[in-house]
Amino acid sequence: MTIENVTWAPKTAVEKAAVTVPAPAIPGAATKAKWTFMVFMAADNNLDAASLKDLAEMAQAGSTPEVNILVQLDRAGKNPTNRYRITKGSYKNDVVCTLPETNTGDPTVLSDFLNWAFQNYPAERYFLILWNHGSGWWEEERKKKGIAYDDSQNDYLDNMELTNVLNTFQEKTGKKLDILGMDACLMSMVEVAHQLKDNVQFFVGSEIEEPFDGWPYSTVLKYLTTHPAVPTATLAGQIPPLYAKSYANTDEDISQSAINLAKIDLVTVKLNDLAKALLDHPDPNTANGFVSMAWRLTPKFYDNMYLDLYSFASNMQKKSTGDVKLKAAALLKTLTIGSTKTIIANSTLNSFGKKMKGLAIYFPPSNVNTAYYDLKFSKVNLWAEFLKRYFAQ
Repeated sequence: MTIENVTWAPKTAVEKAAVTVPAPAIPGAATKAKWTFMVFMAADNNLDAASLKDLAEMAQAGSTPEVNILVQLDRAGKNPTNRYRITKGSYKNDVVCTLPETNTGDPTVLSDFLNWAFQNYPAERYFLILWNHGSGWWEEERKKKGIAYDDSQNDYLDNMELTNVLNTFQEKTGKKLDILGMDACLMSMVEVAHQLKDNVQFFVGSEIEEPFDGWPYSTVLKYLTTHPAVPTATLAGQIPPLYAKSYANTDEDISQSAINLAKIDLVTVKLNDLAKALLDHPDPNTANGFVSMAWRLTPKFYDNMYLDLYSFASNMQKKSTGDVKLKAAALLKTLTIGSTKTIIANSTLNSFGKKMKGLAIYFPPSNVNTAYYDLKFSKVNLWAEFLKRYFAQ
């Protein structure tokens, strides 16, 4: 399902069916706040229990006149969907409207939530969290990137649906979404970043699987409500260390990064140059040998189909010669971490350690999913063509 014809009407079809819950006047709702922090919580699946835990974490901070904390929660089963403006204390009294059962995989549902937030809780800046399972660019059944899985409806948001929603929000607000966070697994990928770059300023997510507890909402929101005038880049950069700190006493592998999407083309251009150098190498067997050695030494995840791009580029630089070595070194420079870089922050814990820098890429152990060639990234970059020839040989 796509939303090419969605308009930003005062009342959408979903909102017309909503039941408003009587509530006292909401401080900050009628005036323009510094931030509106929106969480699209797709919990109609096996993450249902985690949704209530995270609501309780948000309530440890609570909204202020300068920061609105808004949630749309679809729980497991055929139950109503609630919208909240989270206040400090208990979230149980924070429902501000109730919708019928919704399908989080329907892009109009996400679009309605953003429209409601924009109209009722205007702000200088907007931060959206997509809360759910994630699989990077990959999706087996429909061969598209999936997020916001809804088990009751057997649906999810794919690449184009999410892009259309963000396009529409950008048209309404007159600017890109300030920060998009994905409280989901495996989403910090070159392919995903490329897809988002025209609609989002900063992206925050994990390149590996997230633990069940996900983001530490209490500490993230306490930071934001205490520093509502924080620069957008600074806020995005604060999230990875806060995330890692919340897992300091566990042995789970942790990775979280913040990406400046305005600079992601610096990475993709150098990645394209490396792919071209490999495709143009006079001895394909030698070139493939460089790649095979680097692949084996690089941290991999998601059934070994995704790998850390920084580590791969570093190993390519060490194991190759000539133009391939030069292009790998150039790519490596674009993946260093710093406040003015593409990757503005990255935090990791445990086995992966310093080998990972927060941005992954697709490089399976064998055979390329044919859907990969349909990605926007693959149509403008030679990486997909390189993978095709590599496995053909």
